Amino acid sequence: MIRFDTVTCKNRNNLSFKAYMGQTPIYRQGYNDITLNNKTAFMRDFETLEFVRDYVVKTFPNGAKIDEFGCSTGQKPYSLLVLLDDYNNDKKYKITGYDFKEVFDSIEAPLFLVEDNVICESMLFPHFEGDKTISRAKAKDIRDKFFKYLPECDYNTLKTFEERHMHNMICQPWGVVVKPDEKYTKGVINFVAGDINNINRFLMPSESNAVIFQNALYHLMGSSKAFGKIPAETLENLLILFRKINIVLSKDGLFVLGNLPIDHIYNDTMLEKCHYVYQNNERIKVYDDSIIHKLLHKSGFEPVYYDKIPEGLIYTKESNDIFLPAVWKKVRDV
Repeated sequence: MIRFDTVTCKNRNNLSFKAYMGQTPIYRQGYNDITLNNKTAFMRDFETLEFVRDYVVKTFPNGAKIDEFGCSTGQKPYSLLVLLDDYNNDKKYKITGYDFKEVFDSIEAPLFLVEDNVICESMLFPHFEGDKTISRAKAKDIRDKFFKYLPECDYNTLKTFEERHMHNMICQPWGVVVKPDEKYTKGVINFVAGDINNINRFLMPSESNAVIFQNALYHLMGSSKAFGKIPAETLENLLILFRKINIVLSKDGLFVLGNLPIDHIYNDTMLEKCHYVYQNNERIKVYDDSIIHKLLHKSGFEPVYYDKIPEGLIYTKESNDIFLPAVWKKVRDV
């Protein structure tokens, strides 16, 4: 079962554990008020998940500490835990998810709805035929492991009012409700209320082997301002954050940024600055020349994996074939 450290679960209205696009207002003294977009789903950005899994088990064969900030209601950390199953019989790979206390306060009970009509979650259903990312056989293997960690929930076995109420709220005919099995999750995954800007308060120098802040950086840039001129103060704060991340990462540790154009300050006007590289024997068109990329280089990172931008975005109508540097490796101390 989920363990929440330093979190009191209350405010039980207006929550959802499905492929979630809820909004959570955050208020911080000394900061501008922000509203978080908690979009999440199981197996989201699957190819990046796989790359992180493969890199971690190869680079850190004796175990690793993985820290995901902005984890929302937990689907992404659980997805990575499922993918690590073959390598984690001795529970040497451990994951901690962090998000604002307000996000965790909205959680009534640790139940999730897995939805057949969500693209990235469709692989978890038996009728999935495979696609260009994942074969049918591979999806079956992942599905078997997924339901080992998060078995389908039987309403009649639920013991608390909160769990029964949650089940009634989220149950839908196009999905299944699951609940983490503590037999497999205890000791390998937990959740802590925390802000990535304070990452140095949660992690000691060189303690983490992978820091994930995927598809979330735009919250720190002012969202809509990301395609305009970013204030010098904001850039300075981002540089400080990237250096904090460098410090808490071990040698060869990963920083996962994700593939949202807004996090990379990319739109169609940058097409002329794109160039080609080879990745997994495939020639891909990449953009890696924004101020965000320059700050990451300055902070001791180099890109090691490019992921394709999501489809259907209004500011990338002409560039659906562009790849962005989604995963970065620590190459030097700062």
